[in-house]
Amino acid sequence: VSTQSTGDQFDIKISLKINSDRSREVPCYNRANYEEINKELAGMDWDSVLASHDIAQNWATFRTYLRDICTKYIPTVKVRCNFSPPWYTATCEQASSHLPWGRT
Repeated sequence: VSTQSTGDQFDIKISLKINSDRSREVPCYNRANYEEINKELAGMDWDSVLASHDIAQNWATFRTYLRDICTKYIPTVKVRCNFSPPWYTATCEQASSHLPWGRT
C-alpha cells in the first residue's frame, strides 16, 4: 500500500497478491493406519511423559505427541477450496434442490 498526497486529495495504490491455487491438503481419515496409531499410544509410558504437575504443560506435550502420530499415520489428500461451508455436502445440495425455493 502506498499513498501520495496532492494538496487535499490522496492517491492510494494497493497491490494484492491473489493465490490462484484453490486447493489445500486435508487429512484422509478413512485411509489412516489406526492399528499403528493405537500401538504407539498404547506403547507410550504416559506416567513419565506427563510427569509434570502443570496441566498446561501436560496438555501441550500430549497434543504435540498426538499431532506427530497423526501426521505419521494419517495421509493427506489435496482438495479444491470452493468457499462453501464444509458441512454443505453434495447430499445437502441434492436435498435442497428438491425444495420449492431451491438453494440460494
